[in-house]
Amino acid sequence: ILILAQMTTIIGGPLNTLLVMSHNQSIVVKILAVTACVNLILNLLFIPTYGIYGAATATFISNLMSVICLWFVALKKLGVKAGLFANLRMDKRH
Repeated sequence: ILILAQMTTIIGGPLNTLLVMSHNQSIVVKILAVTACVNLILNLLFIPTYGIYGAATATFISNLMSVICLWFVALKKLGVKAGLFANLRMDKRH
């Protein structure tokens, strides 16, 4: 489960750095603070029932939420499709 959490970060690419370099660090801080709170709440909910698997699941969910929010902000603020799959084309034309 923690591997999936790390994969979300890898797929998201260097979104934190991109947004900070473009003077959007306050948005990054807000997103990371909210997702840290979500992680804490999910840990409080999941750990009593599921133990370490609950903690890993909470981490995965909060990481995924963070990457989605950061990607959305990068797209809206900068017009940039960032991340691991940003340059892949779905069609076969080149």
